[in-house]
Amino acid sequence: MEAPDSAGGIRSVIIAYGWAMTLVLAGCVTTMPTPWPTLLAPEMTVENPLFVPQAHLPQAYELVFRKTTDAIATYFPIAYSNRYDGRIETAYVVSAGWLEPWQFGPYDKYEATESTLQSIRRRCLATIFPAEAGGYYVEVKVYKELEDLARPVYASAGAVLTRLEETPGRAFVLPAQLPPTERWIPMGRDQALEQLILLRLKQCL
Repeated sequence: MEAPDSAGGIRSVIIAYGWAMTLVLAGCVTTMPTPWPTLLAPEMTVENPLFVPQAHLPQAYELVFRKTTDAIATYFPIAYSNRYDGRIETAYVVSAGWLEPWQFGPYDKYEATESTLQSIRRRCLATIFPAEAGGYYVEVKVYKELEDLARPVYASAGAVLTRLEETPGRAFVLPAQLPPTERWIPMGRDQALEQLILLRLKQCL
């Protein structure tokens, strides 16, 4: 009489385990994915443009403009800045991602991996404009561009020449170094790096 009870107990355990796995898988399916895989904590994200509560005074605007310039200059060389129109522009920066961690740092796993596998340059544009209720808005935009090459720099396809002579032989010609291209393909914005700059600015003000 003990065998049926033992079999029924095993069957109950199997059924309970199946229901548990069903609930776990259902929870995984309904989980909302993160907007971009980042190393920043989700609660540390800020709005863009960032609202800076300051009085509409010359010294307050000077403080906001100077702190914004310092935050951007941490990652980009400043190419142009104008206090009168509240605009800051940077030069292009090419990063090798994980191979150059000192450039931007591993602020985002996806962006770092993408920059490691492809030639991508970035440029930052910032605009400061007054808010109606007092204070200022700081808008930061980081644009990405992909280098457009006719072929890979070290590609050897077609570089080997075969000489059709009486004595067969092969002449190996090294692929010539391609000149730097001026063609770049827009890839949109780097929102993770924008958040990093805005967080740095928010901590300074």
